[in-house]
Amino acid sequence: MNTTVVLNLGISQAAVATLATTLMIGLGFLRRPSAATALWSMAFVLVMITSYASISAEAADEEIARVAAIGFMLGAPAFIWSGLRAARGASTFAWIAPLQSLVSAGLLVVLSGTALYSTGFALLYLGASLVAGLTAWELFRRDDHGGGMLLPLTLVSGVFTLLGILVAIVTIAMDPAGGNDLLLVRTVNSVAMVVYMVCAVVSLLFLSEMRDDGIGRREGDLRRVMQDRLSRAEDRDDSAWSLLTVTLDDVTEIRAAAGDGAFTSTMERMIADARATFPAESDIGPGGTPGSLLVLVPRSENEVREHMRAFLQRLSTMRPGQPLAVQLSASIGWAPAREVGFDLAELITAALAAEADAREAGGDGWYRVGNTRRPFGTAPQIERGPASSGSTPFAP
Repeated sequence: MNTTVVLNLGISQAAVATLATTLMIGLGFLRRPSAATALWSMAFVLVMITSYASISAEAADEEIARVAAIGFMLGAPAFIWSGLRAARGASTFAWIAPLQSLVSAGLLVVLSGTALYSTGFALLYLGASLVAGLTAWELFRRDDHGGGMLLPLTLVSGVFTLLGILVAIVTIAMDPAGGNDLLLVRTVNSVAMVVYMVCAVVSLLFLSEMRDDGIGRREGDLRRVMQDRLSRAEDRDDSAWSLLTVTLDDVTEIRAAAGDGAFTSTMERMIADARATFPAESDIGPGGTPGSLLVLVPRSENEVREHMRAFLQRLSTMRPGQPLAVQLSASIGWAPAREVGFDLAELITAALAAEADAREAGGDGWYRVGNTRRPFGTAPQIERGPASSGSTPFAP
C-alpha cells in the first residue's frame, strides 16, 4: 500500500463530499431552511473543503497543510450531532464543532513530524468518533425512526465510534514513531469517511423532508397514529382524551416579517415548548396551516388546562437568541373526546371552530368545545348557560 492509493481515495472522498454537499444544500437547506439543515450543510461543506485541501497538500508535498486539513475535518461529526439536537428543539451546542476543528488542526500542526503525532492523531480521532456516538444516540432515542431511513446514519455512527476506539488502542499500544506508520489508518479513514457521508446524506435528507415547520413526523403519518390511539381508547371506553389545535397569533404577519428561515426556527421553538409542557405520551405534529399544531393529550380536563396554561406561559417568555424579538402567543381550540367523540376529523373540525373563537377574543388563550375559556392570564370566571354558538361562555 502506498501514498498513491491514499491520494486516489482522497479524490474519491472529495467527489463524494461535493455530491453530498450539493444534495444537502439543494434538497435540504434550500427546501427546508432551518438551524438543523444549516448545521448539516456546514458539516458537508467542511468535509468537501478539507478533502480538496488535503489532496492539494498531498500533491504539493505540503505536510503541514495536509495535517491541518485532516484536523479541520474532524469537526464535521459535531455539526451533524448539533443539527440533530436542533431538529428536536434542544440546545445545539453548535460551538463545539468549530472549536473541535480548530483544536484538532492546531494540535496536529504542532505535533507534525514528532514522535507524538501518531498518538495525538489517534486521540483526536477518538474525540470525533465519540461525537459520532452521540449522533447515534440522538437517532436511537427518537420516537419515530422513519421506517428504517435513519438506520444508515445510526449504524455508521456506531461503527465510527468503535473504529475510533480501536484506532486509539492499536496506535497507543504500538506507539508508532512516525507519520508513515499511519498510512493504513489514513486509508481506512478515507474509506470510512466516504461510507459515513453516503449514509449521512441519505438519513439527513430524509429527516429534512420529514420536517414540516420543525416537526419531526409527516402529517399523514401523525394523523394515522392519532386516529389509531383514539380508536383504541374508544374500545376501552377511555374518554380522558382531548384534541388541541394550536396556532400562533398573527402568524401571517410573523411569517412575512421573519422570512422562511426565521419562521421555521420560530416553529421549532414552539414545538420545543409544546414537547416540554404537554405529557410525554402526547402526539404533537403539524396542523393544516402554517404556524399550527395538533396535540392529542391523554389526560383529564383539569390536567389539560394546566398543560395549556404552562405552554402559553412558556411560549410567551422572551429568551436570548430567539429568532424574532417579539413576544409570541397562540390561540388554542380544545375538543374533548367525551363531548365530540373519537373520530379525529370531527375532533379537528370542532377544535378549529373553538380556536377561531379564542382568536376573535384576542388570542393568547383557549376555548373549549362545550364551554369557553377566556384568554390566558385573566381571572377565573364562572361557567353558566349555553350560548347560541354552541359554546358555553363564562361570566363574572
